Amino acid sequence: MVSKQTPGMSGSNLTKEQRREAAREKARLLQEQEKKRLKRNKIIAIVSSIVVLALVVFAVVKIVGGSKAVAESKNVQADYGILIDSTGAATTNVMDVPQVGIYEDTICIHCWELEAGAKEAIDAHMAAGDVQFTIYPVSIFPQQQSSWGAAAMFYIASEAPAQLHDYHSIVMGEQSGIFPRMQAGEELPIEEFVAAAQAAGVPQDVVDAMPDALESTEWKNYVNSATRAFTEKFKEQAGTPTVMLNGEKEDAWGNPQNFGAWLDQVVEDAS
Repeated sequence: MVSKQTPGMSGSNLTKEQRREAAREKARLLQEQEKKRLKRNKIIAIVSSIVVLALVVFAVVKIVGGSKAVAESKNVQADYGILIDSTGAATTNVMDVPQVGIYEDTICIHCWELEAGAKEAIDAHMAAGDVQFTIYPVSIFPQQQSSWGAAAMFYIASEAPAQLHDYHSIVMGEQSGIFPRMQAGEELPIEEFVAAAQAAGVPQDVVDAMPDALESTEWKNYVNSATRAFTEKFKEQAGTPTVMLNGEKEDAWGNPQNFGAWLDQVVEDAS
């Protein structure tokens, strides 16, 4: 009977030396496959480590560098007022002196007029520590500069409190202010608020994060909440500037030119 086995493939037909050679070859192939498997696994492990590291770095950058875009307000009262101490810094400390609060919109003409006419008196009483001022930033106009202006006040009060008054003086300034420059027909992009912060000495990392912060949904919503609290409190009388004395709406100051004399009287009445 003719064998059905393919010639040369039967183990019984191999010599002892051929069987040894075949075993060695098989072992060599298995070793090569194992080396390739280990190398492949090592490459996968390295790539995975790189990906994980990149994700960790990204998360850290978002937390450290991007956290300022999240509306985490600091040095802001529950009623959205920003207290200012005698050095011009935002603070949480209430001084035992008359409390004067001012609701204002960065692009409001009457707020600008009040700042221009009463700045010298406000600065003098602030430095003397005989009156404590509170800024209430709101956004009552549809222009985006109105929202940016309020958001910037809250943002700087939170991230660079020591520079708040200096920043406020620039954006509300008689010549440098946002309102007079808009009235002059200038296009004022968000970078103008950033430049004002830099000029006020705000730390560079806070300045760098400022555009994203002012454009963020979180800070916009924060401004909307502050403005809504203002309009709900004063209803049809919710106009800017609104001046408060010791928590009550006050109209006795009359006009910006009389504001200094009114402050003097407030201090005298409190002594």
